[in-house]
Amino acid sequence: MKINWMLGIIIGGRRACLRYGQTSLMIRPSMSIRSSIAMNFSTQREPDKKATQTLKAAIFDDAINIPNALTMARIVATPGICWLITEEHYDIAIATFWVAGFFDWLDGHLARKWNQQSTLGSFLDPLADKIFVAGTVLTLTYSSLIPLPLGILVIGRDLVLVGGSFYIRAKTKPVDVGFFDMGDAAGVKTVEASTISKFNTLFQFGLVWFTMTNAAWGLPGDVLLPVVWGISGASTLASGLDYWMRGNQANIFLKKDKHST
Repeated sequence: MKINWMLGIIIGGRRACLRYGQTSLMIRPSMSIRSSIAMNFSTQREPDKKATQTLKAAIFDDAINIPNALTMARIVATPGICWLITEEHYDIAIATFWVAGFFDWLDGHLARKWNQQSTLGSFLDPLADKIFVAGTVLTLTYSSLIPLPLGILVIGRDLVLVGGSFYIRAKTKPVDVGFFDMGDAAGVKTVEASTISKFNTLFQFGLVWFTMTNAAWGLPGDVLLPVVWGISGASTLASGLDYWMRGNQANIFLKKDKHST
């Protein structure tokens, strides 16, 4: 009887604690377990959230800057220059060409001065040059201001280089790296621009410039303009062959037979 009486007091006391909203000794462990699980869950997610925010901020800072904006301005200006050429507004096209050339120098200067070299910028800068040269040469060829064979040579060379870049990327990139991953990927081979290629870019800009000035003001004269065409064509051919040869030396385009001597 005494045992039953004591059990009744204990059970009744527990019910009273629950009825009046007081925390009993029996339910405290369950509450602490819930709180500890919640704290562990939030602690595990907090570093992931901070890492994601840091990565987004780094990508934004890497891409959005003045040098890259100037490079994008050059890309956007190319269709406008092409339209001016087709409408025979050569003087305005020449002025726009000069501004685009100044932006080409300025974006590289600011990137070095402000330490804003970025992976995106290293991709956009040569792309802007190729879009500009290909677009203007195609337009000048269409307008019969540049001989058709020269236009095919210049544009064909750029198409081959772009295709070769995609081929090198697909052949040498690691399996776990995305094809268009802009990060630095170990193992990806590249064919860097040679001195010949840099001079060729200069000659191609000269080709566009002097062809427009000849159409606008007759300078240089019709006798000297074919010389400009010849120099640009020779440098285009030489730079294309140089690109192919250096790719073979790096064993990128042609795979050498191991048994060959």
